This record gives sequence, C-alpha cells and structure tokens, in this order.
Amino acid sequence: MMGAVLQLERFDREPVEPLPAVFAQTDLDAAFARGLDEGRGLTEARQVAALCDAVDGLSRRLDAEQAARGAAGASDVRRIAPLIEALLDAVVPAVARARLQGALLEEMLKLSSAVPSLTARIRCGPDLAAFAAACLSATGAAGIEIDPTAPEGTAEVELLGGRIAWDMAQIAAELRKLVNEVTEVE
Repeated sequence: MMGAVLQLERFDREPVEPLPAVFAQTDLDAAFARGLDEGRGLTEARQVAALCDAVDGLSRRLDAEQAARGAAGASDVRRIAPLIEALLDAVVPAVARARLQGALLEEMLKLSSAVPSLTARIRCGPDLAAFAAACLSATGAAGIEIDPTAPEGTAEVELLGGRIAWDMAQIAAELRKLVNEVTEVE
C-alpha cells in the first residue's frame, strides 16, 4: 500500500502581485454597449422581417379575396340569368327579349365587378408608424394604409371593403318594375 503524498505550503515567500488588468473599465463598458446595440439591431431586424412577412401575407390574402369576390359576383349573375329570362319570356316579345336580356345581364356583370376592393388599415401608435411604413415600403404591398392615431405601443389591422349581396326577391321586383316601364312606353 502506498502512502498519501503530503504537500506543504511555504509561507515565507513574498505575496505575488496581482496581474495587471488586460482590459480597462472603459473597454468593458464599450464592449457591453456594442453588445447591446447588436442585440437591439438583431431584434429589430427580426421584428421587421416578421412584420414584413405578415404584411406580405395580408396583401396576398387581400388579392386572393378580391379575385374570389369578382368570380363570385359573376357566378351570382349567371345564376340570376334564368330568373331574368323567365320574367322577360312572358312579358316582352322574342326580338326585344333577347336584346333586353343581354343588356340586363351585361349591366349586372358590370355591377358585380364594381365591388370596392378590399383594403387594410394598420392602426398603430405614432411611435410605430414609421416602423410600419418602412415595412410596407419594403414589401411593396398595395391596398394597405397606415393610421397613426392609436395609443402608443399598440397596433391593430382592420379590413375594409364592401360586399354585394344578391336579394333574389328584390331583384325580381326591380326587374318587374323595369319590364313594366319598358312595356308601357312601347
């Protein structure tokens, strides 16, 4: 069996002087400030990228919704076409009926495509308005406006735009009225 090694310290030596500081306090403070600035810059870049992605996605959704609304309006008009034909069939002579029916359908198609486009409004505080504007210009999104009237530190998105709803009974009544006016004149 081996014995344990015993190590003794010497206390008769002079104390060793502390090593000189490699960095001065100003160097440490400057490095800390640089780290804070880099962290803020990185965080802001991530926030800008996230907001730009959200604005770009919103813009794509607005465009897709507008296209769907236009298609739905034209589809609704085509569904009404038999109603127009049935109304005109009994009232107007065959020659005038085709012309009147074509004119009515054409006008209704114009009306269905006249739906106001969807827009979005970003309502944010004045402190975020420049940030939101920079993100909008970076994405090139159209149909989105900035309203800086919200309380500081807040942001909300509001969708704006009209929608046409077809009321078949009202359309039938208006068509009857129109046909009556046309037949009274002739």
